[in-house]
Amino acid sequence: MKFINLIKGFSFAIALSALVLSSCKPDENPAPEAGTIEVTPASLQLDFLAQEKNVTVTSSEDWTLVGEYDWVTPSTVSGKTGETVTFTTTFNTTGKARSASFTFEVTGSEAELIIRQNAGKITINLEMAVVSAGDTDVNLTLDVASDNISLFNKWGVIYSKTDNKEEGEVFEIEGTPATGTKEVTVTGLETNVKYYFWGYAEDVTGGRFYTETPVEKTTGTATPDPDPTPTPPSEDGTPAHFAEMANNCIAITWANESAVNNLSGITMETLFRWDAFNTAEGIDTMFGVEGGWLVRCMNNFHWIPEDGWFICTPGGNLCFAPFVRENSAVKDWKGMTQGVWHHLAITYDAATGAMSVYIDGTQTVSGTYQLGNVNLLQSSWTGEEANNTFHIGKSYNNLRWFNGALSEVRIWGRALSASEIAAEGHFYSVDPATAQNLIAYWKLDGKGTHVQDYSGNGHHGTAAVAF
Repeated sequence: MKFINLIKGFSFAIALSALVLSSCKPDENPAPEAGTIEVTPASLQLDFLAQEKNVTVTSSEDWTLVGEYDWVTPSTVSGKTGETVTFTTTFNTTGKARSASFTFEVTGSEAELIIRQNAGKITINLEMAVVSAGDTDVNLTLDVASDNISLFNKWGVIYSKTDNKEEGEVFEIEGTPATGTKEVTVTGLETNVKYYFWGYAEDVTGGRFYTETPVEKTTGTATPDPDPTPTPPSEDGTPAHFAEMANNCIAITWANESAVNNLSGITMETLFRWDAFNTAEGIDTMFGVEGGWLVRCMNNFHWIPEDGWFICTPGGNLCFAPFVRENSAVKDWKGMTQGVWHHLAITYDAATGAMSVYIDGTQTVSGTYQLGNVNLLQSSWTGEEANNTFHIGKSYNNLRWFNGALSEVRIWGRALSASEIAAEGHFYSVDPATAQNLIAYWKLDGKGTHVQDYSGNGHHGTAAVAF
């Protein structure tokens, strides 16, 4: 019995020793010890510009980077302790601030990097003006103003035969954009063609900025071929070509401003058909410049007591065809008939002061007026009421259009004689090649918005509404 107990005790001891020895044996797969990692700085606050910023990673072992955004990109996604990571951002022109969170990881530890970017806007102001034009070139000035001028790397001019810049050609200016005024000459253009011009600047993101509206200029001084055999008028006197002017007007661009300034004499003439009063403002305008030399009809909607056809000059108003009314209806006005085609010519000689008005070749008004030399370039008015553009079918504002039709509008730099005005065929056509001192000649025979000057002097016009 004692022997059996001894064996049992010995067995228990062996088992206990085995248990103790087993508990002291090292673990074949011990839990890893957590590493350490730190990123400096831990956050970046950036403006809206595209830029690069660095952070430094300090870690106990190799690290990896987690995070992906379309506007900020790291230079690497893994590395060793002490390495620098460069983060590159794009421009933030979204209008909203934005943020990104990146995580640097090692065993059992991580460090977060927060990047915040403010919203901003790339701005530039562009203005363009025409200086002059040659046969195949146009001289312009481009004014540039921007708080972000260093962000622009291209600039130039877009030119087109239409008012759609998407159809235009690019004339790039050498060098980078600069704040201030730049003189630009666009070359290689076609002669005697109207062009539209836009200034542009391109920023480093590829975005383009343009002048708000195009400027217009016609190249060349070549004389257009007049009609070799002008089409005669119809039996009732209607010309072969004319422009309906109701709710429309034509702005004239003087290619040579000196040619219409300080004139010692002038003749203004046209074929016209007046249909009825323009009731928008009670004024019908044939052509001229407000506050200068202007031909228009005024009825008693306005402040002038006598209603009828007026020549308005810097020296006052001459009513050359007062209306004869019956129950408010116009019955007569110096031999002219409402709704019928007539020819009107006004002549003035500054040396003598002699002024005459001809209706259908017959002198109906004459007198002496000391008005000095004629200036069609600008108004004698100043301030906000001034309108220094010569128009056909407009004075002062767009409501004073001509309620009828016009044809063969001409400006001469001298007073034509009575015989010249009454010469056969003169009402319906003149030959620019032989015409003496013909400044401008708008036949009003075209389509679209371009109005051709057939004098050869390049004084073309632009209609507000296409014909």
